[in-house]
Amino acid sequence: MRASVGRKRSHEEEEESVFVSMTDMTVSFLFIVMVLLAFFASRYNDKNTVPRDEYEQAVQTRDKTIEDLRAEIALLKQVDPLEQYMSQAAAARLNLLYQLRNNLKRSFPDLPVDVIPEEGTLRFQGEGLFISNSYTLSEDKRKIVDALAKTLDSLLPCYTFNQSVGWNKSCNPSFAIIEAVQIE
Repeated sequence: MRASVGRKRSHEEEEESVFVSMTDMTVSFLFIVMVLLAFFASRYNDKNTVPRDEYEQAVQTRDKTIEDLRAEIALLKQVDPLEQYMSQAAAARLNLLYQLRNNLKRSFPDLPVDVIPEEGTLRFQGEGLFISNSYTLSEDKRKIVDALAKTLDSLLPCYTFNQSVGWNKSCNPSFAIIEAVQIE
């Protein structure tokens, strides 16, 4: 029995030694925290702070600078009126070319007619327009040229500027002017 009592005591001593070491660790940790607090408290200096009025002035300066930059960005985003007119005129020319193509396709469905937007051109094959060794158009090709002329005659007055034709916003909302038509 004595041996069992001895074992109980060594077990209790062992538990007590663990408890003491845990207490020592806690006290050590608190000591380190106190040393760090003392260190940071000694480093605190009023010279590192900014007075409230200086801070508010700096914030106002920053806000004004941001406001000025936003105004400059808004100016940069504005479109130049000439550039805007040029893009609207290019769109009107393309619209006119598509109308020409559609009118020709209606009259001559087998005729290969293409609009090339990059070049601003309407292209169709002119092969066989003229009779060999002659300057006169063949009869069936003359109908194509007549249809093109009638379509141009009906659409172009809206894009030209002369005394007999006034501006009409419904057919030419961008007021684009077509000065010349080139046929090759």
